[in-house]
Amino acid sequence: MNIIKIALAITTFALTGTTFAHEPGSTIVRVGVIHIEPDDVFSDDTTVGATATWIVAPHFGVELLATAPFKHNIKIRGWKGGTAKQGSPTISAQYFFLNPQSKIQPYVGAGLNYTHWYDESESGPFYSLEVDDSIGFALQAGTDYQITDKLSVNA
Repeated sequence: MNIIKIALAITTFALTGTTFAHEPGSTIVRVGVIHIEPDDVFSDDTTVGATATWIVAPHFGVELLATAPFKHNIKIRGWKGGTAKQGSPTISAQYFFLNPQSKIQPYVGAGLNYTHWYDESESGPFYSLEVDDSIGFALQAGTDYQITDKLSVNA
């Protein structure tokens, strides 16, 4: 991942409904850049994504992630096999380590990801390209830093 993508990811903003406090009943909305590096078969891509975290209890939240589609070039045995788009909604449980009133709020999360593939198109000597949907585990770690009552930076 290059330095520009890292800088964009660090400058992701988080907005809250009423105050920044990570207290039960509050919702945190984050909008920013998301980069994925799947493997050697699928090319990397960067897109815009958003999350909404509902704080369900002190120190615990539930997050839903949605993104604009990722588009990948697909290599099969070293040849360009085609392209496909990917949508990956993810739901996670999060744990916030510090007091809900703290200006800095590190967290970890774990959840499930559903990867849906569509708009497959083949190229070269390949006559049919189909990518199967999948379900997998998702892990995350991050920190919110409060700038104002309604604005923070997240990395």
